[in-house]
Amino acid sequence: MSRIDSLLRIAAPFVRPIYGGAGVILMFHRVLPRETHTRIRGHANLEITPEALEQTIHYFARRNYDVYSPDDLYRFLTGVKKEDKPFVQFTFDDGYVDNLIYAYPIFKKHNIPFTINVSTCFPDHTAVIWWYLLEDLILNRERLTFEHAGQTYDFDCTAQEGKAKAFAITRKLFKFANIQERGLLTNSVLLANDMDLLRKIDEVALRWDQLKQLASDPLVTLSAHTVNHYVLSSLRDEEVQYEILESKRILESNLDKQIDHFAYPFGNRREAEAREFRIATECGFKTAMTTRTGGIFSAHGSHLMTLPRYDLAQLTLPRDLNLVTSGASSLRVNRFKRVITA
Repeated sequence: MSRIDSLLRIAAPFVRPIYGGAGVILMFHRVLPRETHTRIRGHANLEITPEALEQTIHYFARRNYDVYSPDDLYRFLTGVKKEDKPFVQFTFDDGYVDNLIYAYPIFKKHNIPFTINVSTCFPDHTAVIWWYLLEDLILNRERLTFEHAGQTYDFDCTAQEGKAKAFAITRKLFKFANIQERGLLTNSVLLANDMDLLRKIDEVALRWDQLKQLASDPLVTLSAHTVNHYVLSSLRDEEVQYEILESKRILESNLDKQIDHFAYPFGNRREAEAREFRIATECGFKTAMTTRTGGIFSAHGSHLMTLPRYDLAQLTLPRDLNLVTSGASSLRVNRFKRVITA
């Protein structure tokens, strides 16, 4: 624990009245039992255990938080819903099958709502889940070599430190690649090493019938999360519009349900900015969530397309939740700015 972290924990009760806000949106990805096999350092942060999820729910219940759906939040921010209690909203990104297997029974037991932001390439089973394929590749290689954009990358992967370095650098290349560059990387890194591009999708993704099962429960909100989960700022205007609007259309067509909310994939600064916010507004959503760190204030009623969320992947649950609810985490990341919008 760093000295700054220690100071923030001490300061949390004192900064809460200023930085705590009206409530928080929490971001998760996967819920899985604890595994013992080797992982790339840091990549398991996409996953929490069912026990950690339940502890998080208990944390907010003990503090008398309301649990909001996206529609509840929209009504609050537009002044329709009046509330004097703090709130929390639980969201899961991408569309992993463990959201149904492990998360859904927990939320059902507590009778509280949650949201899954679905990239439609998951249930369509067209997703190349490169982040897990890349982890598998590096874990099983002593060396990774490839060429991209005129540069040769050569990583010694015999030790865990080398594997982590290879993963971090190659992941960044994949993450910020545009459509054409992503295809080239897929060929030079994955196909060149005989990786089955669709192997992971059968293992980890929700199917349409499972999404329909979830959508039939009033506790569950399904929201759009683009078609192919690109960093939107790397795409051209027409590609951004297609990714956002088509994901809404596909979800509505398959689920026979209106989709009113959206979450930007990789929605941090540099990854989703003014252009993306404008296009999301034009696509008719009520709200859109970023991955910028921060709490929700009533002032976000004027910034419905830029709602911040807390990514709990970097925190120890439930110990660090005081840093979230007090706004101390946001204070540190955002240098004392309260209302995080653009």
